[in-house]
Amino acid sequence: MKNLMSLFKSKNFYALAALICIFFFNDLNLNSQTPANFSGKWNLNLSKSTLSKELTISSSSMIVTQKDNEIIFNITIVTTGDKTITRTEKFFIGSNVATKSKSNSNTLSSAWSSDKQSFTTTELIIYNGESPQKEFKEITYYSITNQGKTMIIKADDELPAGSLTPENERHTIRVYDKTL
Repeated sequence: MKNLMSLFKSKNFYALAALICIFFFNDLNLNSQTPANFSGKWNLNLSKSTLSKELTISSSSMIVTQKDNEIIFNITIVTTGDKTITRTEKFFIGSNVATKSKSNSNTLSSAWSSDKQSFTTTELIIYNGESPQKEFKEITYYSITNQGKTMIIKADDELPAGSLTPENERHTIRVYDKTL
């Protein structure tokens, strides 16, 4: 017991304990993952993509900005009829956001993959006042491949009964090539 007490009182014990703590915390920092960087200008690669038949696209581009867990997609779509559609999608990865309006309730959740090289969003829209109640659910998987030069967006939709697609399901794969 006396030897144990003298060990705790020695300066060498505290120096050794401090070194162990430094190595332990440095190891934790080295093992924490840096999220993939989705930032940049991206153009849709139509030849590698599988798109919905409801919207015929002749081109699409995105400017993506990212700061930590906040990712903003500014999207421009040009249809084959030369109609231009622009929209902004904003995600704060790790959040769950619920909104309500007169016509629907919307819940959007998102999460990084365990290695933070991709993220998934789940959106559920419930249309109010419909009988029977109609729901739309979309699960979208975003990933960066090819050493940051390619973004793949896979979306699986469960559509309300009576939708244009026969199985009330839709699967799309959009492949974007980085230009900047």
